Amino acid sequence: METYFSISTFEDGWRSEEFIYDEVVLDYCKEALDIPEEKIEQANYNGDSIELILHDLEKEDVGDDWYVNLHKVCN
Repeated sequence: METYFSISTFEDGWRSEEFIYDEVVLDYCKEALDIPEEKIEQANYNGDSIELILHDLEKEDVGDDWYVNLHKVCN
């Protein structure tokens, strides 16, 4: 089960300039990508993309919409 993601395309209405704030990066992951906060270990913006590390993933998470959509965004 993959736990590291690099997100370089962003949903409309979200500006990468605002990702310099950790709270905005976390909000983006929770609100735009629907990732449950308890699954997010770390989310940082490196100037080009969001580096996202997930934890405590369970077998059921792989089938959840948020996880499937996350894979689509990263490919």
